[in-house]
Amino acid sequence: MTIKPPLAISLFLCFSLSSCGGGVSSEDVPSSPPIVVQDSDGDGVNDDLDTCANTPAGDTVDANGCSLPIDSDNDGVNDDIDQCANTPAGDTVDANGCSLPVDNDSDGVNDDLDQCANTPAGDTVDANGCSLPVDSDNDGVNDDLDQCANTPAGDTVDANGCSLPVDSDNDGVNDDVDICPNTPADKTVDAQGCEVQTGGNVSVLVQAEDYTNYYDTTPGNTGGAYRSDDVDIEVTTDNDGGHNVGFIVANEFLEYSLDLPAGIYAISARIASEVSSGEYSVSLNEQVVGTASVSATGGWQTFITQTLGSIKLSSAAIYTLKVNAIAG
Repeated sequence: MTIKPPLAISLFLCFSLSSCGGGVSSEDVPSSPPIVVQDSDGDGVNDDLDTCANTPAGDTVDANGCSLPIDSDNDGVNDDIDQCANTPAGDTVDANGCSLPVDNDSDGVNDDLDQCANTPAGDTVDANGCSLPVDSDNDGVNDDLDQCANTPAGDTVDANGCSLPVDSDNDGVNDDVDICPNTPADKTVDAQGCEVQTGGNVSVLVQAEDYTNYYDTTPGNTGGAYRSDDVDIEVTTDNDGGHNVGFIVANEFLEYSLDLPAGIYAISARIASEVSSGEYSVSLNEQVVGTASVSATGGWQTFITQTLGSIKLSSAAIYTLKVNAIAG
């Protein structure tokens, strides 16, 4: 076996800024000039990027160095076109930045002129925004004073807006109780506005006991005179004698069939009572002529005359006169 000597290896490394075998010092490399940054208008954007030179001092600018719009009073209109600086906060403004008129109660009068705030909706107002008086029924009395709403059109009213009584025929009896309208002038009338006849009168005497129909609540004739049905009849001591109907209680009635000519009839009755609890009415063909209360007259046979009223019959006919007991 032949043993060879070890292999010898040589490694040469050369590190240099140039080719090996020669060296260059840093003093031989030329230096670059220093970079200078400028912001001529002091807006924070360098001149090389600033597209808006000479920005006014203090302006806020965008990335291009241009002034951003300013709205000093925050009304939504920039200062450069705002013709009304210092708009109050919250005001609605026009395109010029000026406050628009405000009418908070919607009455058609702007708040700066409105002397009556919070006008009720629907009210008509004057130039000062104050509600005009309302006269709903057109009677000449405003609603705030009118005690009688809905006065019929054409009525004459008092200071309270209430219709004054009307006497169309000037007979001294108001129309609401006048059953004889158009009374000729200068005629004397009764309480119901009917002419009082001063001559040529025809008296019709109706005897109480001569009824043609009746309703009585008790059986038999308690008075025991004149007739034998259930109506209570007794002998009377009244003028001219004869009989009277007595023992009357509520809801009883008597009817009489009368043949009467046309004319105006004043109806009266003779009554007597020891107590003051009675009340009755008289009607002709179901038209009530009058109602009267009965006070104590001094005895069951102490008669007085009561006037109940008048009625005008326009034609001759057979009429039914009814006496109805309201209370006994």
